[in-house]
Amino acid sequence: MDVATEIIKQVVQVLMDPVKQHLGYMISYRKYVVEMHTKMNYLNVARAGEKEHLDRNIRIRLMVPDQVSPWLDKIQNINAKVKNFPSEDLDCLDFKSRHKLGSKASKIINEIDSITTQLSLIKWTDEKIPLGRIDSTMTSTSTPSGDHNDFQSRVHTFTEALKALRPDHKPHMVALWGMGGVGKTTMMKKLRQTVLKY
Repeated sequence: MDVATEIIKQVVQVLMDPVKQHLGYMISYRKYVVEMHTKMNYLNVARAGEKEHLDRNIRIRLMVPDQVSPWLDKIQNINAKVKNFPSEDLDCLDFKSRHKLGSKASKIINEIDSITTQLSLIKWTDEKIPLGRIDSTMTSTSTPSGDHNDFQSRVHTFTEALKALRPDHKPHMVALWGMGGVGKTTMMKKLRQTVLKY
């Protein structure tokens, strides 16, 4: 008899948990909405700090963790959900609407908590970006452009010199030689501008 009683207690407990949760959505829906807005305000303050850190690092050419941009995008998506959240006339709602609002606010709170946890995983090192680090997509656009009178014969030399400045190239040094007046100094200036730009 004791075994049957214990089993029944466990079954009732398992069945009551979801019922309590759904009743909580209906009864405490306003608490969920207030908590959602409070946590979103805190997250927006954290987002502003991370965005400022990101902009500063980009401006002074310091490393930016890969997780920052996706994290900021996720916050933007959650912000859109909170802005679209109905918040007028919360007093005269029927039980179905209260449950729906409470449930929706609870889901958004869980998303905010998850994103807040991800913030602690972002590690800023503030290291300088290596001079030779160049995106392969940038090299094609960083060849001499049409606003200078460059010869097509120099494009290949410029690209090869740029490849020699990549981090995977051990010497990290470029030497251009040739007759005087053919544009060696000009090309070195353009290489320097390209490396500093990217």
